[in-house]
Amino acid sequence: MIYRPSTGPGYMTGVISAEFDFNFRKWFTLTVGLSGNGAFQDVFDVMSGAKAGRNRGVAMSLLPEARFNWLNRPLVRMYSSIGAGIGVTAYTKVGYDYPSFSWYPVFQVSPVGISVGRRVYWFAECGIGMQYLGGMTGIGVRF
Repeated sequence: MIYRPSTGPGYMTGVISAEFDFNFRKWFTLTVGLSGNGAFQDVFDVMSGAKAGRNRGVAMSLLPEARFNWLNRPLVRMYSSIGAGIGVTAYTKVGYDYPSFSWYPVFQVSPVGISVGRRVYWFAECGIGMQYLGGMTGIGVRF
């Protein structure tokens, strides 16, 4: 056990995402979300304390969602959404030249969401799934 490397604290970029909306009807929007989260962690030699390298990885997902707008006013939208897509994680450990990849299904259900504003808007959702569990809020820009 004493000859194994020890790891330092881990760090993440936080989720960085973009969402593309296609409005087919006043009540229906197809949303395609793309998100990513990077992470790294330094690894140290137990005996010398010298840095041996860095574990690093990224998790990305592509998530199409069906969004049902049940209140669609010029400044306020309330909606529910459900989606399924695909995710991939690439992770490289110290001592390995190539990353290992994991592919997995991604789903998200958001029973209630609200957005307030026109071009620049605030949004908040509650949901359950692989993207988040609980609540999410943020600022968006419509192009």
